[in-house]
Amino acid sequence: MILKLSTLSLTILSLSACSHQQMYDAVQQGQQVECQKLQGELYQQCMQKHAKPYQQYQQEREQVKK
Repeated sequence: MILKLSTLSLTILSLSACSHQQMYDAVQQGQQVECQKLQGELYQQCMQKHAKPYQQYQQEREQVKK
């Protein structure tokens, strides 16, 4: 958990000048790197969890805002 938060924080800080989509993609990629440490079904579940396209994420985010 702490590693994930550290990775997320560093990614966000290093990409502060990027667009929201670029930041989202970078965070997703970081999470997928973490998934590579897992094996079998846990790996598959982790990758599926972090494979949501930005457009889908954005739509879900807008629905929550309403």
